Amino acid sequence: MKNLSNIYIPDAHKKYNVLPHHRKYNEEMFVWDDNLLRKIEKYTKMINIYPYYRYKTYQNFYKVINEWIKKFPGCEQDILNYKNSLIKLNNKDNWAIVQYTGKSDFDFTTNNYYYVVMYKENNCYKIYGIIDNEEYNAFESWNPKCTNPLDLIKDLKIIIDPSNNLKNEFSKIMKEI
Repeated sequence: MKNLSNIYIPDAHKKYNVLPHHRKYNEEMFVWDDNLLRKIEKYTKMINIYPYYRYKTYQNFYKVINEWIKKFPGCEQDILNYKNSLIKLNNKDNWAIVQYTGKSDFDFTTNNYYYVVMYKENNCYKIYGIIDNEEYNAFESWNPKCTNPLDLIKDLKIIIDPSNNLKNEFSKIMKEI
């Protein structure tokens, strides 16, 4: 069966079967700055404006954001900041790929491949979270409050690391837990 999905997956990532749910339903994977989104919702009185499970491409959502700018000129800078954060956060060329080798579920499947959301800022890569089988997960599975946290070193095998520093970053996060 031919994959008819339009979502963007870099060519070097396609062989790892990342984002199977999104490809199946032809819905782009979005990661966003929740603080900026809440600020826009508060100012504009719009609700549930997050892009998740709604758009086939990033460009489709950017068109919607451009309409917000016209409709809410007093909030233009916040909306532009939000759009720019989407562009920065959703550059999959900067995302790492890991393979889940752990035994617990955390909405991960053993031996499947997952994206680690990363972005570049001041020529340094920053980790923003990880995507599980269906959605972006802002580190909840390795949050210290989690009763059985994900061990980033033991449970994940690094497959693609554009930063060449992911293992060190994972180690720093694990020391903070």
